[in-house]
Amino acid sequence: MTGILSRLTAVTIAIGLGLGGPTNSQAAGRIERETYRHCDTGILFPSDLGGLARASMNIQDPSKCFLHGIRYLVPGLRGSATIRISPGGGERCIARFAKEDERMRAVWWHREPRLNGEPLRLLGSDVQQHTARYTDGENIGGRHQRPETNLTLWVGCIGPGRGETATWVVRYESDFEAADEAKVADLPQKLFAAIDWSPIAAK
Repeated sequence: MTGILSRLTAVTIAIGLGLGGPTNSQAAGRIERETYRHCDTGILFPSDLGGLARASMNIQDPSKCFLHGIRYLVPGLRGSATIRISPGGGERCIARFAKEDERMRAVWWHREPRLNGEPLRLLGSDVQQHTARYTDGENIGGRHQRPETNLTLWVGCIGPGRGETATWVVRYESDFEAADEAKVADLPQKLFAAIDWSPIAAK
């Protein structure tokens, strides 16, 4: 899967993301960035990515790997970006994406679909990829007042037929205030380029 492998470079994380802000707090003098391993695939995720700080994930003891998703915050901005990896079970990718989209609409019932924006291409040409975007309008008054936010859902499938059927499903979701959209416009591309996806790359 040359489309994925050509974009892999962990050493350029700090330069490439260029989001600024403090990194995740670490012991003084520490050189190597702590990494977290996805249990089923072995894919490694750094604890911080050039300004992105790991927020949370489900750790599986005693192997210290995480089961499902890993979430990153952009210091200074309200919102987060989450990557989840799960077995595809041979399901058709378009059907899996439809389920994820339906789930988003059911859980976040107050969000409206957004038709603007180009589809994301986060992995190589051997991966079937689908994108959906939503807007959550401003809540006026009350304890839960918050500004308008924009959410992005991306689903990529790795498997036979260039991902038409899924051996692995990679799911990306981000949720940031609409006013900050320009600041995180290239966040998903740079985040995915900083991770070595070769453990699940198509052979």
